Amino acid sequence: RISPRLLDTWIVILKRVPHAKLWLLKHPASAAIRIQHRLQEADIDSSRLLLNEVIPDKGDHLKRMVAIDIALDTLEYNGHTTTSDTIWMNIPLVTVEGTSWPARVSASLLRAANARKTIALTLETYVEIAVRLANDPVEREEIRNGLWQRSKLPLFDSPRWIAHFEVGLRHIHGRHRAGQLPESWSIPRLSPQFRPNPAVTDPEQQPARAKRQKTAPNLAVADRVWVWFHHTTTSATGRAYNGTIREVRSTSATPGRSGTPPWIFIEFDAVLIDGRWEGRQKL
Repeated sequence: RISPRLLDTWIVILKRVPHAKLWLLKHPASAAIRIQHRLQEADIDSSRLLLNEVIPDKGDHLKRMVAIDIALDTLEYNGHTTTSDTIWMNIPLVTVEGTSWPARVSASLLRAANARKTIALTLETYVEIAVRLANDPVEREEIRNGLWQRSKLPLFDSPRWIAHFEVGLRHIHGRHRAGQLPESWSIPRLSPQFRPNPAVTDPEQQPARAKRQKTAPNLAVADRVWVWFHHTTTSATGRAYNGTIREVRSTSATPGRSGTPPWIFIEFDAVLIDGRWEGRQKL
């Protein structure tokens, strides 16, 4: 991952920030030796290169990351898990958004962490951001404080991520069942308020839950449910409805409907119609 071009870029940063040190993993050892030789050629004092061994324990690895002020990403192949760990430890990370997917991972993760300020589009900007942060502890602290709000960052919002993933799976499955060809499609962004409600786990509620399931065997029914509903109409519009089911009520005992099949009322917080999220609706 550390190409000659990247190493030369780090040398530029080291020369512009005389008090900075470069901390790398000694892995593999042969690469570490080549890096040492290149820094010597560039007149960078050997004391400014810190080489550490790989630590098997992830917890110990994260603990030692607290000594890092700024993380400098690699170019052609970004940090993936490493970038996630860096953000989790509230460390400002500078990256260049490349053109291939391995070179765009860190930029994507930083956007999901609301940390766009450290995403560069050119190598020159990458250097400028790194030098600025190295000389500005106040800005570094501002970025750290923003990353500290983990519970508010989309990157670490697992339930919301799952909800987005489910929308994509339902859309793909709906097109397959309708005999449609695959298409390029962007999953609409859900607001942080979209949350699955926990399934009923109280044993005393299980009988009632089972009884309701008999009236709606195709739905994961609970007191409060989270189900993705996909339906393509047979009308000329051919609209697709996707929404978050908040409540399902059987109306088999509804006055005036004796002897008819159970009715299910589904209330949506939002419905996706032709790629647009519409407001609260009921079906």
